[in-house]
Amino acid sequence: MKTNILNTIAAAAVFSFTLFGCTTASESTLDESVTAVTPVSEGEMIDEQAEFMTRFEAETRSAGLAPAEAGTYENMFSDVANTADYTFLELAKKSSELSTFVELLDEADMITALEEYTGRSFTIFAPTNAAFDAMPAGMLEELRKPEHRNQLIRLLQAHMLVEPVAAAQFTDNQQIQFGHTLYIPVKVSDDGSRQVNVGGATIVKPDVNASNGVIHVVDAVVQPVNPYKEAK
Repeated sequence: MKTNILNTIAAAAVFSFTLFGCTTASESTLDESVTAVTPVSEGEMIDEQAEFMTRFEAETRSAGLAPAEAGTYENMFSDVANTADYTFLELAKKSSELSTFVELLDEADMITALEEYTGRSFTIFAPTNAAFDAMPAGMLEELRKPEHRNQLIRLLQAHMLVEPVAAAQFTDNQQIQFGHTLYIPVKVSDDGSRQVNVGGATIVKPDVNASNGVIHVVDAVVQPVNPYKEAK
């Protein structure tokens, strides 16, 4: 993961990453490349993946997702003596609150690739089952169709960083660059609670340490945004 400072936003770190490349329905690959991303210029063609993510972002925002109640998820993993003894996938499989996330990783053929991807630690923004249930009507079902597997992979990619980042390391107005046309905004509240919001998803259970990274449980599906669209 490469960190840069954006001149337009004071002290905003940019995490540029590509974990999985686009694949056909019969193959799954890991792409270790790290790419610098700049906002799209007017008239630039937005690819199919970006169009889908932009539509997802707009429809999800218009659905009016309700945030999780404080304390709802604070006891997650309390039955695990030492979470650092397990990988983030093993931990996710232990929680009934994350079963949809695990199912989607499996349907996207990402589990085997992640299990075999040794020597790298991750940050995982793991949406709860309620987060997926709150997606716009029909969108999750659409994503689960075999012909939309690339879009599902793309959506799940938005929940992964290829370096462990603790909740305390996020700062207000950070941007996580995503793909070639999108970014994920980070907001941190200034009311003393230091609540971290990543792409419209609030961290409700931070810093679950795994043997290969850290999990932050979030109350919504992370929504990348289109900087050109936001500027219009």
